[in-house]
Amino acid sequence: LKARPPSVSKNDQYWPGNDRKYADLLPEQIPTSESLQDCMERTRPLWEHKILRNLRRGDNVMVCAHANTIRGLIKIIDDVDDKDVRDISMPNGIPFVYKFDKSMKPIR
Repeated sequence: LKARPPSVSKNDQYWPGNDRKYADLLPEQIPTSESLQDCMERTRPLWEHKILRNLRRGDNVMVCAHANTIRGLIKIIDDVDDKDVRDISMPNGIPFVYKFDKSMKPIR
């Protein structure tokens, strides 16, 4: 959960800062490595302030994201224990649908 892969150097051709989609960010805002925990901390405000708000309004929300982002959201929504989060696997390209009750608890 907290383990990070080796950092990529800002001089490396694969450093995300070389990608124009990050042009609006300062170099110090672009991580050189990221754990699942880091990803969840970055994702939680989106869940709490955007997705959840839209769901409470009755909107349908579609999230298309990297596996760790989805895994982090599943951990938050289903209150998955830290030790079990590694076992969450989402197949690529297969929709996963949540339905929520009025208190925003997931219904399966």
